[in-house]
Amino acid sequence: MFTTRFFVLACIFGFSAFAQAPKESPAQTSAARREFRSRQLVITDDNAETLHELRVAAGVATTLVLSNNSLSASGGAILAAPPDVMPAPHVLNENRTLILTPQRDLARGEAVPLTLTFADKSVQSFRLVTSPDEVDVQVSIDLALRKRATAVSAAALDEKANNLQAALDECRSTAAEAGIRQVAALITRQDFERPVAYTAERLSVRHLDKQSRLHVQVRASYRLFNQSYVVLTVENRHPAKLWQIERAEVGVAGGGGAAEAKVHAVESEIPELPPGETTKVTIAFSTPAQTKGQRYILRLFERGGSRHVALEDVEL
Repeated sequence: MFTTRFFVLACIFGFSAFAQAPKESPAQTSAARREFRSRQLVITDDNAETLHELRVAAGVATTLVLSNNSLSASGGAILAAPPDVMPAPHVLNENRTLILTPQRDLARGEAVPLTLTFADKSVQSFRLVTSPDEVDVQVSIDLALRKRATAVSAAALDEKANNLQAALDECRSTAAEAGIRQVAALITRQDFERPVAYTAERLSVRHLDKQSRLHVQVRASYRLFNQSYVVLTVENRHPAKLWQIERAEVGVAGGGGAAEAKVHAVESEIPELPPGETTKVTIAFSTPAQTKGQRYILRLFERGGSRHVALEDVEL
């Protein structure tokens, strides 16, 4: 009798314990089998029209990292899902990181659209789904558009910079020929009936000065039609500082008045002059009307510094 009652009680307690044991939901069972993956998604001109698939799951945050772009400051991410399915994405790291937090698995055949608008105005759409096998925990999105790139995109700016560099290189390679053509144009504009129709001369000039730890010497003056070119040598005698010319001014004094000549160009043989080195500097300016007793004032201005030079009473 006692044995029978003990057996019945054991069965009752055992059944009760079994009935109260927690059961795993189908979603938990499925999530435990899923593979967590991190991957890179490169969007190019060839696949830009593809509706790229992102795999999400309940209880797992999916992080989207924009490796070479950022979201637009206003309306950069639009998620077409009710909050109980998936709340609005969290945007972090200066609009470069997007975190999705699904509240439940999406059913078979169910998809949630996600549209991203980037700072360069390009737009990409994605399709969020749930897979029983895997879930994206991190996706690095790399925009590598060329033909479809907007005018302010990194790719477009890259291409524009390359085109400008190519144009600059071509300009440098043809600079000498351009100068020759300019001289030819000056000759063409001359009036042969005027006495000064042809003027080309070189004058040796000697004018020395020492200012601001610079030794400056005027060496020569060239006149070609209506232009004058003064050549100077500049020695940097400062023990530690570089010297770089920013601009030059040419003043004219004597002969009944004072004026400023228009400076067209300043060329330095060594753009950044190290201590103890000497460079040649050529100043091109419009030749003023020649008068008796005329003297020139040459001013050289240092870029970003105060070591300026003023040479007065220069006879050219």
